[in-house]
Amino acid sequence: MYIDIKQTKSNMSIEFEMHLNRTAINFAKCSRINRNLPIELYDTNKTLIYSLVSDIKYNAISSIPFSYLLGLKKYKVFKINNFANEILGEITGYREGFLNSYHCITFNEIKLIIYSISKGTESYYSVYKNNNQIAMIVKNSRIKNNLDYYRVYSLDERTNLLNALKLYVLYIDNLYFSDRSEVVVGKKEVTYSYSYSKTNKYYDENWLMDNFNEKSG
Repeated sequence: MYIDIKQTKSNMSIEFEMHLNRTAINFAKCSRINRNLPIELYDTNKTLIYSLVSDIKYNAISSIPFSYLLGLKKYKVFKINNFANEILGEITGYREGFLNSYHCITFNEIKLIIYSISKGTESYYSVYKNNNQIAMIVKNSRIKNNLDYYRVYSLDERTNLLNALKLYVLYIDNLYFSDRSEVVVGKKEVTYSYSYSKTNKYYDENWLMDNFNEKSG
């Protein structure tokens, strides 16, 4: 199955809609002011389900250049809270030395490792559970008015896992693609990017074709 995640607003607010088979299943929003403010995921009734809350103290320490040399492997840590503000897990970046970084999601009983690679106009996020790839997230960089678009492909259709992937998309968009400094009308942009790291080996260019009959870059 796959889920489409489309940003619908970027100027006065940052908002998203999520669709399964063209039917809305979730809404979400990030702060327009500061990426360290909570990110919120809602159901179709606009009732809060989960929020991502920045671990501000830890993130301030881990932002020191080369902090991984001091043994701080985690960075950009956001806690996953439910509607009652109870912590259920976290999404965090990990650095294992030079050119070796990835993201980790712990959520209820789920633990996922995600490796990213950029190939031209698309970025791919390969999602692993227990050393097996179970999902892939694709972001296209052909963008109008700073409205980002993602497609989440998953072999596992369990609700908790899909919610973890939705939260991860909001996490990366908030941190890396939010364009908070711009207010735009009629802007069109195509970005070409290529990345190299020690984790590129986790990208399987045949995974989408083998599992969803779709090509990747």
